[in-house]
Amino acid sequence: MNLNHLTGELKLSRYKAPFGSSPGGRVIGAGREEIEFLSGGTGYFEVEGRRQAVGCGCMLWHLPGEETIHLNDPANPYECLVFVFPVTGEPLRQAPRVSFWEDTVEAKAFLAEVLNAFHRDDIDRQALAHYAYSRLLWQAHVYSVRRSPNELPRKLQTVLGELDRGWNRGVSLREVARTAQVSQPHLHHLFQKHLQTTPHQYLLQRRLREARHLLASSDLSVKEVAFRCGFHGAVNFCRLFKTRFHTTPAAYRACYTGLQSLVDQ
Repeated sequence: MNLNHLTGELKLSRYKAPFGSSPGGRVIGAGREEIEFLSGGTGYFEVEGRRQAVGCGCMLWHLPGEETIHLNDPANPYECLVFVFPVTGEPLRQAPRVSFWEDTVEAKAFLAEVLNAFHRDDIDRQALAHYAYSRLLWQAHVYSVRRSPNELPRKLQTVLGELDRGWNRGVSLREVARTAQVSQPHLHHLFQKHLQTTPHQYLLQRRLREARHLLASSDLSVKEVAFRCGFHGAVNFCRLFKTRFHTTPAAYRACYTGLQSLVDQ
């Protein structure tokens, strides 16, 4: 992660695309990087000749000479917060053009935090630039190591977007397949071929990952963790958790919380 090329204060701007039409794109000038962080609505962005839908949680990272988003869903205009970072030296791509902050609740909290700090008089905006840039770069990295979306078929990208937005709800694979315009057998084929898993296992791993985070970082009961992560009851959650991690949720929490956990490690 390189922050040495950041040379000045962060600038922020909120933007909402117009109803009924698409905005004109802008070309990023020399000496700056821009990140369009979508907070709502739907737009479309082309990468290497392929167009994909983008919405809340999407980060579009632009270097000098590259064009911003300019394709809009006229009935559901996208909204974004634009981060402008003054930079020096040769352009250095450290993040994909398109990536996602998958926890949209966390993403919106980050946007609110940065906006609040930006409009305070006692905040060092250069320090804020380093903080915002590093947080955004980290989220892009987390997303990219899990998979390289541009290498996946477009229909599978659509499916993954739907699952990532509805992982903690009663998302229907039938409806997701219909949205992506694929049959359920073909959906399973795409997962096996490109991700070496099934849609069900993909969702399960996503829910278990969030469950581990909540167990280690909150005082929520096991029952509440199960509910928030989309499991059908605490008993089912505990059974699946133990099968995957060979320990119970309560034991996992005890291992990673409290002073004793630091001594044991």
